Amino acid sequence: MQRKHLGYIMAGCISLIFILVLNLNVMAQGGSQIPFSTDKSDRTILKEVLVNQGKTHALLKEIKVLLQEAK
Repeated sequence: MQRKHLGYIMAGCISLIFILVLNLNVMAQGGSQIPFSTDKSDRTILKEVLVNQGKTHALLKEIKVLLQEAK
């Protein structure tokens, strides 16, 4: 009786090991791409901050001029 089920158990174990190895391989490949995407997004954020900073300075200059004219 046990000999009949041994083949199924071995096939299940081998397929489970195969799936785990593939899963580890996919996680290892995905982990190497994360720093590049965060660097790219960091650069994008910095560009947006610089653009917003320029707009803020322009608005502050306009407000300063308007306040001086009001006096």
